[in-house]
Amino acid sequence: MKLHDNKTTRYYAELYYDRLKYDNRRTIDEVYGIPSQRKRAIEHRILRDMQERNGMNYTVLTHNAQFLTCAYEMPDPETGEIILCIETPSNTLYTSSRTW
Repeated sequence: MKLHDNKTTRYYAELYYDRLKYDNRRTIDEVYGIPSQRKRAIEHRILRDMQERNGMNYTVLTHNAQFLTCAYEMPDPETGEIILCIETPSNTLYTSSRTW
């Protein structure tokens, strides 16, 4: 699995750990109030993928009327080390957990 280490992944990693520490709004229901069926379907797919990957600590990172970005921790399938999986509207990024 290719790990990304760049400005974007460091930003999302920092935001992720801040969200876990300070913000209790973690699901689309909590951040949107009444999310669309499309957003519910997207979150359902991400949660299913997370469960298949033995992931944990899911949280929504950013959101607006059209897009959302979320993340969760999971074991790297190759090493077993805990990594961060970041789901953006256009990409899935993986980065080492807490190495920034």
